[in-house]
Amino acid sequence: MSVRFASRTAQLQQSDIRAVTARINTIGGVNLGQGLCPLPTDHRVREAAIRAIQEGKNIYSPMEGLSECRKADAKKLGRDNAMVVDWEDQVLITVGASGAFACAVDTLFDPGDEILMFEPLYGYHINIAQMRGVVPLAIPTTPSTWEIDFDALEEAITKRTRAILICNPVNPSGKVFSRAELERIASLCIRHDLVAVTDEVYEYILFDDAEHISLASLPGMAERTITIGAATKTFFVTGWRIGWAVGPMEIIRKMANVADLNYICAPSPLQAAIAEALRLPQSYFDGLRTLFLDKRDRLVGALRAAGFEPSVPRGAYYIMADYRNSHPWTTDQEARDALIDGIGVGSVTGSSFFSSDAPSGLLRFCFALEDAPLDRACLALRTLG
Repeated sequence: MSVRFASRTAQLQQSDIRAVTARINTIGGVNLGQGLCPLPTDHRVREAAIRAIQEGKNIYSPMEGLSECRKADAKKLGRDNAMVVDWEDQVLITVGASGAFACAVDTLFDPGDEILMFEPLYGYHINIAQMRGVVPLAIPTTPSTWEIDFDALEEAITKRTRAILICNPVNPSGKVFSRAELERIASLCIRHDLVAVTDEVYEYILFDDAEHISLASLPGMAERTITIGAATKTFFVTGWRIGWAVGPMEIIRKMANVADLNYICAPSPLQAAIAEALRLPQSYFDGLRTLFLDKRDRLVGALRAAGFEPSVPRGAYYIMADYRNSHPWTTDQEARDALIDGIGVGSVTGSSFFSSDAPSGLLRFCFALEDAPLDRACLALRTLG
């Protein structure tokens, strides 16, 4: 049989992140590449899922999601995000944040439409857009500080531009957008009549004096913003694939129809469990800062000892580190492979997150691991110094 693939898949291939995971698994190394977040899930969240299954919440949910999950999410958004949301008409429970983004792209954009994204970029955002013929345009940010060139951002807006996408906090750089930056983005969206799409899955993983602000909470933005979130990173359940999209009623209703066609609904018992998780006491959410701050600082110290120059993140659980000043590697792939083959530590090439194929001089490391493997990786990195 002669196989002919759809043209939309022509550029699609296994991501560097998954390739690194496969290699590390074969050698028994430590995976600081993929953000699996294999930390123990809080017993209250696990027990809620078991209870939901035992209570028979095992059939299709409404395409918008279980009412109890949408209500809990709307309450959380009011409490933590300064967003006033109608749970019935403005909240859609999705199969992860990636599912929410895919439904948003399917609902709002036609082939040839442009979405402006800040570089370094999250690969799933690019590939999901490109699969649908939507054009992602990368707006560079200053290395290490990740400051935005607002002149370049405005110059990139054309008659085909439909939206600005922000990931806040950013995977992979750990940047957290300031209020001033968000206000300038909001001003551009309003002036040019653009949609904003925000990926906020790391909203509770913050460090130092960082403050997470939802773009939709700013004046004039609720009616033009799709806010995407997920339970997966907050509750260490990356395999559950429970996310959400929040926005204007007419958009969310259409997105629900698209979601229904794509995957019917998110898993019902896990939706019920996340409804309970979202009602955990504030101490749980506040505790994420302390938990991940210690891990961040340990890995930053090990990377510096290994001769890297890490960009210290203010949010999320990744570190971008520059290898060029102390190591002879000439490409990101060479640097990644040297760490895997030499010390059994997996990372992701920085070039995976940039639109150019040129070496970035960076590797991305994830510190969302339990203490034992993280300490093992840190010890191995220090042998390079």
